[in-house]
Amino acid sequence: MYEILSNIKENKESMKQKIDNALQVLSEKEREVITLRNIQVRDKSWDYIAMKSDLSEAWVRVLKKKAIKKMAPIVFPIENNDKIAL
Repeated sequence: MYEILSNIKENKESMKQKIDNALQVLSEKEREVITLRNIQVRDKSWDYIAMKSDLSEAWVRVLKKKAIKKMAPIVFPIENNDKIAL
């Protein structure tokens, strides 16, 4: 049982490190949008995130897509270089 829990802990720590690394490649505004939506104030509307970021809702959604495209290869690397459609 200890080995299983230790393995789970190691996997979660690894994922946290990948996410931290991925956040570093984002622009300041992309990082702000991702952090607000997914870390600081989870489950808030895009309208709320836009207001907090002093941006339009449409631009916040664009930044989200750009951020995900930058982060995905870092968080979920693909060994054989196949591309995932986002």
